[in-house]
Amino acid sequence: MVLTLQVFKGNARNSAIKRCMTILLMILMVNFLGIDKANAQKGQAFTLEINGIIKDDDNGRSIDGAIVKVTTVSGQTVQSSTTTGNGKFKFILEPNKEYLITASKPGYTGKIVSVNTKDVDVNSGTLDYYKFPISISIFKEVPDLDVSVLKSPIGSIFYNQTLKDFDYTADKFQREAMEKMVKELEKKKKEEVEKKTKEDNELKDKAKNEAKQKAEAEAAARKKAEEEAKNKLKDEAKAKADAEADAKRKLAESEEAKKKQAADAKKAAEEEIKRRAKESAEEAEARKKSEAEAKRLAEEEAKNKAKAEAEARAEEELKKREEAKKKAEEEAKIRAEAKALEMEKRKEEAEARRLAAEEAKKIYVKNIDYETQEGTNFNITKTIITTLKDEKVEYKKIIYSWGGVYYKKDTSDITEESFITDLKNVILKTE
Repeated sequence: MVLTLQVFKGNARNSAIKRCMTILLMILMVNFLGIDKANAQKGQAFTLEINGIIKDDDNGRSIDGAIVKVTTVSGQTVQSSTTTGNGKFKFILEPNKEYLITASKPGYTGKIVSVNTKDVDVNSGTLDYYKFPISISIFKEVPDLDVSVLKSPIGSIFYNQTLKDFDYTADKFQREAMEKMVKELEKKKKEEVEKKTKEDNELKDKAKNEAKQKAEAEAAARKKAEEEAKNKLKDEAKAKADAEADAKRKLAESEEAKKKQAADAKKAAEEEIKRRAKESAEEAEARKKSEAEAKRLAEEEAKNKAKAEAEARAEEELKKREEAKKKAEEEAKIRAEAKALEMEKRKEEAEARRLAAEEAKKIYVKNIDYETQEGTNFNITKTIITTLKDEKVEYKKIIYSWGGVYYKKDTSDITEESFITDLKNVILKTE
């Protein structure tokens, strides 16, 4: 017997398992469960095993840390369990009693299921063992949502005299009240989604504006850098012009000094000529020519030296600027090429991961057949898959007239999510 409690609705499936055992095993089980031996002999001893799992209603995943309690109708705790990562719990219940199973967790809205182990029809002298798996979905607390309907059991597990097994039912009024709450919950969830969408859009707009401001700031910074580079070139040109002007000034000063020196020398020579007026005309003329030649040579040497020094300085400055410019261009080129290679590499890796993930999900098969089967209170849809190794895998969707829906893979129970995911990834191979 399987009971699946979705958000607020329960489903049940009649898959009871009875196993006849020897009288010795019956007595051992009765003693283990604390049931009176005389009652067992009268056919009143049995065991009801509740196997369950607690799931998150929003995503269908099992819940870790959920507290599951079995209490009497008066509120006395009989058994308690805290789920681990698989969300599972298990209780053994005694006959002829009424219980409440409560599933809860901080931050979640809990649910209650009633269990009645009275009026069970068992054969005298036989120890009966019943199993009833259930799945309870609880949802996270929603502000201002009226959940008073969940303070009462959402359904009841009881012994069905017709089926000769445990079954599940939900009160009509309780279902209607829960359906009303479901609508309110869906409304609030929709409002929450709209609120989240609005917040996401606002964050996107903010990010867009920040990106725009960043781009404008970068453009302004580039413009400023270009202006600074232009001004630097202007400053360098001015410095060069100033250096050339200074060199000319120093050359002029040197020329002036040479002229003054020459004038002084000339004056001294003239005085010397006057002083030696009595010397011969040939010696005087020779001395005059010699002094003039010396003066000419000295002036020419000073001029050539100043010119050579100015040209050397200008050439050295031009060489430094060209080397700096070349180095900056090479570094910019290297950075751009490295960035382009990195982007291309990331793009290729992302595409490879995407293709691998999609391929990993696919299940290639040789053949797919579909069958349907109708019973008095159920309808079965079969999907029969023949693998590439000629192995048969059968998926079943079972719908009961009372509303229960169950899924199987071969003989094992599976969830609706596993059922849909497996069939979605099946691909018929035609090669």
